[in-house]
Amino acid sequence: RSYHDPLSGISDKRNLEQTANGMQPLFDVRHIQEHNRQLLEQLRIRDDEIERLTDERDSVKQSLAQAHSQ
Repeated sequence: RSYHDPLSGISDKRNLEQTANGMQPLFDVRHIQEHNRQLLEQLRIRDDEIERLTDERDSVKQSLAQAHSQ
């Protein structure tokens, strides 16, 4: 599975939010992009674990069905 980073095309120089006095924004795009990449990696790990557990569950169900049919 691959995930698209929705912020990957945004220029690093663009700010999502400016403070009233014009100082550095609280969150710049690079920070948000890095956080987004970390979240996407966590989703990939979670999806892999779900797939592994689903396969394990299906294998156990199949083994139980075979045991009951004998």
